[in-house]
Amino acid sequence: PKLTPADIKTEVFFLPAAAVYEKEGTAASTSRWVQYRWKGAEPVGESKSDLWIYNELAKKIKKVYAGSKRVEDEPIVNMTWEVENEHGHDDPVVVAKELCGYSVADGKPVEGFA
Repeated sequence: PKLTPADIKTEVFFLPAAAVYEKEGTAASTSRWVQYRWKGAEPVGESKSDLWIYNELAKKIKKVYAGSKRVEDEPIVNMTWEVENEHGHDDPVVVAKELCGYSVADGKPVEGFA
């Protein structure tokens, strides 16, 4: 059957993501190599990096769920989402630390994890 977004009450959001050379971060392939890329140019118009978009969404979602006592909301309420550096900017290096594992109490890397 032919369905339309209006029929199934679907919303579509267009997020102005920056192009690959307009943002800093890593690129990986199925060959298991990882390459770091520095930003080569400023994003066009209102474009933002993927990390900036994810960061803003996460902060706003956490704000909506703040104070919820519902069990199903615990993953969001208890989520540690700190990807900003000491200057308040989203930072791919901070994300790399998050992915590799660290102790929330003291910020030290988890030994033998990565």
